[in-house]
Amino acid sequence: FKQKTAYEIPLRLVGSEMCIRDSCYTYFCELKMVKNVIVSNRLPIQVTKLENSFQITPSSGGLATGVNSIRDESSVWIGWSGIKSEDFTDESKLEIDKALIDQNLIQIDLNSDEIEKYYYGLSNKSLWPLFHYFIDFSKFNEDQWNSYYEVNKKFCEVVISNVSTNGTVWVHDYQLMLLPKMIRDKRPDLSIGFFLHIPFPSFEIFRIFPRREELLKGILGADLVGFHTYNYERHFISSIKRILRKDVNFNRVSHESREVTVNTFPMGID
Repeated sequence: FKQKTAYEIPLRLVGSEMCIRDSCYTYFCELKMVKNVIVSNRLPIQVTKLENSFQITPSSGGLATGVNSIRDESSVWIGWSGIKSEDFTDESKLEIDKALIDQNLIQIDLNSDEIEKYYYGLSNKSLWPLFHYFIDFSKFNEDQWNSYYEVNKKFCEVVISNVSTNGTVWVHDYQLMLLPKMIRDKRPDLSIGFFLHIPFPSFEIFRIFPRREELLKGILGADLVGFHTYNYERHFISSIKRILRKDVNFNRVSHESREVTVNTFPMGID
């Protein structure tokens, strides 16, 4: 799968075609249902708003770099573009959507309130500090939790609208820990994976989070749960046993007539 280098999208449409620099590309109005879907908070690109256009460049983040290396033309990546929905006109949003579809990317629309509460709030002011053992910096807010739930629900609707029967969905990171269960509840035919790209804290730390049960049940919507190290895996299993009282056989969790496998998958240069 080849990712495009930076290019600009002028804020205009020419008939059924869209002009990018000196070339015109024709886009289909719909993207077909696919067998493999990758989901993360951010798409593996950076969208920058310029004076009269939007510029799209590849992202250099760890998640984007690692996962990009294994995806191909048969998969679709769903996530937020990094631009709040208020910055798009109807016309410019259509152009951005078409440009992203050309790279097998689908954007989730997030407004400024959702970005502030779901992303900068619950995800980065509560979950991230707690999972990195910065307890004093972790601040829980019920309104931000509600936004976190609703945004995960928004992701779910887009995922199930684009994945075909018996397809595979791979969910990434702490911003979307409720998503595996939401997808499972609506589409039990799917194979679902979840990978956490940050540490999973010890039970003694994790139990501080007021909505700890919802997070654990959300992750257990997956068939396969992955972590970077065995310690993170061990901490997760400990919380499963002590908070949800689930039966665990080595690295297999019995949950709602299913068996969820928990394992370690170090992400590195290979």
